[in-house]
Amino acid sequence: MTTGGSRLRTPVKIGFAPGAKPFDAAGIIRPVQRAYLASTRLLGAALLLVGVAMVASTIARGGGALAVGVLLGIMLAVVGAARLWLARGGAQ
Repeated sequence: MTTGGSRLRTPVKIGFAPGAKPFDAAGIIRPVQRAYLASTRLLGAALLLVGVAMVASTIARGGGALAVGVLLGIMLAVVGAARLWLARGGAQ
């Protein structure tokens, strides 16, 4: 037994004029991905440099190993290095 809608229909392209080329989203997404990856690397390098500078400045001003500047600087440097390490494989 078959019910009413057993015939197959041909798919209809909605939103395209006859003869129009479909929208190429990959042509727009690739440059956006490259910009995102570049900004991630730039931010990671900046965090790393600020962290190292913070540690050096704190130690130069007489701060000990557990000074707030040393601890925050180490954390910033680790976060920056992690961002750089994670972003290294993004272009594949």
